[in-house]
Amino acid sequence: MKKLLFFISVALILTQLLSIAYIRELFSSVTSPQQVLSPDRNSTANAFILPIIFIIAINLYLFLFKFKVSLKLFRLYFFAVSIFSWVIILSILSPYIYIWAIFIVFLSPFVLMKTKYRYISEDIFAMSLSSIAGASLALMFNLNTLFITIALLSLLDYYFVLKNKKIVKIAEKMKESRIPIGIAVGSEKKRMALGYGDLIFSAGLVSAAFIKGGFAEAMSIGFFASLSLFLYLNYFMKKGKALPALPPIFIGSLFGAIVSWILI
Repeated sequence: MKKLLFFISVALILTQLLSIAYIRELFSSVTSPQQVLSPDRNSTANAFILPIIFIIAINLYLFLFKFKVSLKLFRLYFFAVSIFSWVIILSILSPYIYIWAIFIVFLSPFVLMKTKYRYISEDIFAMSLSSIAGASLALMFNLNTLFITIALLSLLDYYFVLKNKKIVKIAEKMKESRIPIGIAVGSEKKRMALGYGDLIFSAGLVSAAFIKGGFAEAMSIGFFASLSLFLYLNYFMKKGKALPALPPIFIGSLFGAIVSWILI
């Protein structure tokens, strides 16, 4: 169990680092960061936008997933967006994008096939997509606004996972249709997963911290978020039971921010 938890925590940190790499590359391509930052980024009122969208999306997904054609279309759309994200990340990590393109062409089909390599491909896609989505959040919301947003989303995550279990139902539908739900590690019999929302919002906080205070503050938030998640799952995890991961990520991130504000 602890081995799986370790891999999940490392995957979360890698996603955060990829998100920072994307922000750095984006800032280096413009004369001023203000060119890519949202004009309304510092508005605290924006903190309520994502929780409202979250509630609407949960109910919309449950409705659409009643139709098999919706699941098939969503899977194709998701696959296309994941590949696009992967190409962007690889172009940042290496200037020799044509070499990576060959690798992508080789590895991509495994996402659609039932092989042991499919999960590796899905995890790579998940980290790439989540890092770019998280960085995009940081461009639209500043660090303080994101903290308020994720505090509200943590409450919703707790409710929709443990109380009315709508998120669990959506995850089950996606799993049945072989749509990746995020990062998953382990074997078929013993697997542990971390959803896209958890990856994206953690990467968003770290990217926003990087924009505000630099790499040290970003990594303080990222490290304590991952540590908090590890300790939380290690203590509360039970076989076959879904747990909300955003609350411990938020608490760890907040602690990391306080540490960085005191020491840095």
